[in-house]
This record gives sequence, structure tokens and C-alpha cells, in this order.
Amino acid sequence: MDEQIAEKPRKKSIIPNILTSIRLVGAIVTIFLSIDSPAYYIVYGVAGLTDAFDGMIARKTNSSSQFGSVLDSIADLVFYAAMAYKFFMTLWEELPLAFWILLGVALAIRVVTYAYVYVKHKKFDSIHTYGSKLTGALTFLIPFYYILNILVIGMMITVIVGILASLEQMLIHFIYKGYDESVKTIFLAKKKQKEAEKSES
Repeated sequence: MDEQIAEKPRKKSIIPNILTSIRLVGAIVTIFLSIDSPAYYIVYGVAGLTDAFDGMIARKTNSSSQFGSVLDSIADLVFYAAMAYKFFMTLWEELPLAFWILLGVALAIRVVTYAYVYVKHKKFDSIHTYGSKLTGALTFLIPFYYILNILVIGMMITVIVGILASLEQMLIHFIYKGYDESVKTIFLAKKKQKEAEKSES
């Protein structure tokens, strides 16, 4: 009789949570730095880059966890809240009324989408489309728009991309009757809906 040797469970890497913690601490540190100092951009840049690697490493090493997910959400919230705190008055003074109107449109689309998904699927919309990721990347660049003296054009591009990404995300939910977080584009939503309709017929 062959004996089965039970495999030891693979130890999860703590690196993703360390990177996320660096972002959280870095975000808090930026609050106390001047936006006109090199130190601010070094700390902000390093903290922001951890967001590109913590999730990827967690998936590669099978180290995803509920704690890591919550920590990542908190770190993201603190990171962007700290950036908004440092730059809001500058943005308010420098940006034209058109920007704030467009921002209101983008936020309204998001609210409608979240409400629709909650009513239809009884869950919070957590689909991360490529458009949403691009919007996030452009939002991360806000301090660099400032230091490079391209604040207005950079912010206008960011809000327009944000509107297009918000519209795509809303249309994805209108087109595809199911809910699938792997749907990253409107084209994939159309494809999956056609497949669903074929399987039902």
C-alpha cells in the first residue's frame, strides 16, 4: 500500500504586505513635506510604485489574503487622500471651471454605475478595466504635472480619460447581463454576452 506524503502548505510571502505598508507610511510622510521640495517627489514616487508591485507579487507567490486586500485598500485611500490634501488648493486656484464640470460628470457616471450594479447584482462594482487603470496612472502623475508646469493640460487629459473610462465601465454593465470581474473592456463584454445568449438558445 503506497503511502501518500502530504505536501506542506506553501508559506505565503510577506513581501506584498511590506510593500503596501511602505505605501501607507510614505503617504503619511508626504503630508509633512513641501510640494516644492525634491524629498516630496522621492517619497511620493517610491510609495506610489509599491502599488504596481504588491498585487502582482501577491498573485505570483499565491500570497493574496483578506488582510492584504484590506491593507491595500486602506493604503490606496490614505495615499490619494494625502496627495489631494497637499494639492487641492493649488488645483482649485489653477484649474478652469470646465475641469470641475467634467469632474462632476465623471463622478456622476460612477455613482450611477455603482448604484446600478448594487441594485442588479447586490454587490459593489469592483471591475478594474484598462481604462480605469489608465485613469489611476494619470491621477498618480498629478504632482508631476505640477512640478513640470503642465498642470492644466495634464489634469484636462486625466479627467477626459476618466470620463471615457467611467462610460465604458457603465456600458460594460449595461451590455453584459452577468457580473464578471475579468471583463476589462467593452469589447470583451459584448463577446461574453453573445456567448451567454448562444448558450441559452
